[in-house]
Amino acid sequence: MVGMLIVTHGRLGEGLLDAMQMIAGPQEKVDFVSLKEGDSIDELKERILSAVKMLDDGSGVLVFVDMFGASPSNAAAYLLNENVEVITGVNLPMLLEIVSFRESSSLQELSANAMTAGVESIKNLTQLLRASLENS
Repeated sequence: MVGMLIVTHGRLGEGLLDAMQMIAGPQEKVDFVSLKEGDSIDELKERILSAVKMLDDGSGVLVFVDMFGASPSNAAAYLLNENVEVITGVNLPMLLEIVSFRESSSLQELSANAMTAGVESIKNLTQLLRASLENS
């Protein structure tokens, strides 16, 4: 089963994991790593690498980070030689999209599906509702 690791600033990753499990139920091989004020990039890299090694059963680990170019993504970039795919811009819909398919899909398939779900979930609700009201 492909593991999942959420790496974010502060407690965002913990909150996303909590919300995902509230909707999808308890999950195996899922964890988070938080960057806290005062943490060094080296400490963060070590915690990420340790979590990846714990989560990887040979199927790989999908690592989600909050922002491209920020410390979590920069630290995750050092995982290049590990069996991982790193996706930036984590959101709840992308986590929910892949959680059910981790046993039957490859790391690369899950990565592509997560990115599609993440992008497709971004909507301007105000515009959608206004358009709906105008068309009715």
